[in-house]
Amino acid sequence: MDCAYLVILDRSGSMATIKSDAEGALAGFVEEQRNAGIDGVMKVVVFNHASEVLVQTTPLANVPAIELSPRGSTALLDTVGSSVAEFYRELAAMENKPDKVLVIIITDGEENASYEYSHEDVKNIISQREEAGWQFIFLAANQDAIASGARIGVDRSASMTFSATTAGVRNAAKSMSGVAASYVSDSYKGFSDEDRAGAVDS
Repeated sequence: MDCAYLVILDRSGSMATIKSDAEGALAGFVEEQRNAGIDGVMKVVVFNHASEVLVQTTPLANVPAIELSPRGSTALLDTVGSSVAEFYRELAAMENKPDKVLVIIITDGEENASYEYSHEDVKNIISQREEAGWQFIFLAANQDAIASGARIGVDRSASMTFSATTAGVRNAAKSMSGVAASYVSDSYKGFSDEDRAGAVDS
């Protein structure tokens, strides 16, 4: 198996304005990973004040289209902490373990509803997984993604701000696909200045 993907996607109320864009972006990302010849699995977790596994771990070829129902607040820390820990346990139990593990976190708002995990807790979890070779990507709107990503331990090269618009989401997703493919192919490159400029409406 080439790569196991964990996608953690915001579905809080503010996502309503880019609901269809986010749905289409994820579908496009999955298709691009398939077209790149990547053999792997994906799990999709969505969250607001609570989290829900929208797509259980399944082969990339069988990942269905998703539908978001935006509502509620943003328990980012609790969702990332619990989802990464659970994904680790799930992969550890697999007979054929993945060569690569990529965690993608997408949000359009700042943390405002977690009570189990702190920024430091999540930062420690991410650090442990990165030491084991996992890669994390953090995409965020309505905030400084590099600063927010740093608070949970995501490297600035893998954090990018995007505009909560159709063009912003589309361009961010395209750049995300490129970064993901570079990681899987052992030629990792972070987001470029061109990527960052394209993801933010001028």
